[in-house]
Amino acid sequence: MGQCRDGNEVFQAFAWPLSNGVPGNPLQLSPGTSGVMTHATGVSINGYVIGTAVAQNGSFTGVFWAPGSGTPTVLPGLSLLGIGIVLGNCEPVDINDATSPVVAGNCAMGNGQDQPVYWTGLNGLFNVAHALPKPSGAAYCSASEVNNSGQILGQCYYSGSADTYLAVIWGAGGAGPTVLTTINGNTALRTTGVDMNDSGAVIVSFTGGTTNGGIAGSQQCAIWTSGTNAQSVVIPGATDCVPAGIGNNGKAMVTLKLSNGNTNAAHVDYTSSLTAVAEGDVAGGSNSAVTAQSRSGANAGVAAENSAGQEHAETEAVL
Repeated sequence: MGQCRDGNEVFQAFAWPLSNGVPGNPLQLSPGTSGVMTHATGVSINGYVIGTAVAQNGSFTGVFWAPGSGTPTVLPGLSLLGIGIVLGNCEPVDINDATSPVVAGNCAMGNGQDQPVYWTGLNGLFNVAHALPKPSGAAYCSASEVNNSGQILGQCYYSGSADTYLAVIWGAGGAGPTVLTTINGNTALRTTGVDMNDSGAVIVSFTGGTTNGGIAGSQQCAIWTSGTNAQSVVIPGATDCVPAGIGNNGKAMVTLKLSNGNTNAAHVDYTSSLTAVAEGDVAGGSNSAVTAQSRSGANAGVAAENSAGQEHAETEAVL
């Protein structure tokens, strides 16, 4: 999926069917009769594309396009029970590859706040949006990802004197949620879930200290597999760690900022060790950064410099 400008210089979503890895003719994903622009936000292995149709006044509606179809089907808004109000401006953010897919998204509550939701039953059964509950003490939350087990990853924000936001996982059917509150057993005020595998393991970004090889106030990585505590990734020879992905094979990918200022793609085999291992100069130059990791975890996309300092897109097997 992607975006192209039409003849009026307006962005429209497109989908390209793949045959043996080769893209076919592009299919424009229409906004329908009331929209002027579309934005695609996710695609399933079965070819369903989710996104938004944007109206002339800037309001948007969550939609999906069935495989091979450029005609949108509207995802229903969230009904606020007992109030008689239906929240529109709902944006789907991710769709899983389950036989009965789950779509995760957010409906705008106003004042810059979201209500996380999910929809189930893609084959014409998307007749209701389900609200995801807030954990105790949270002001509001948002959803970012859904895995093939139906677990939903998100973020919750807390009001008060401290700027506190914490990673959260809702179980299948909106159960829970479970909030990540500590790193290495120490209270954390800011944790962000970056990616989740199909077992519910999450690679997390947090503001770190010196105990894991980083420096105070630097960006660090952690692996969250259960409960409310995550373990930090050890980064010898580096000052910062930027999470990129986590696969179903027990491996995660990160980008390290080295003490000499260069960056390096690295992997963490977190089932046996929490120490990041640099991938080396994958294109022959001094800098590389991970852009994506496959769901299996076996492959990664990397932006890397060659020996002449030119940046290239690379694919590689994770070590």
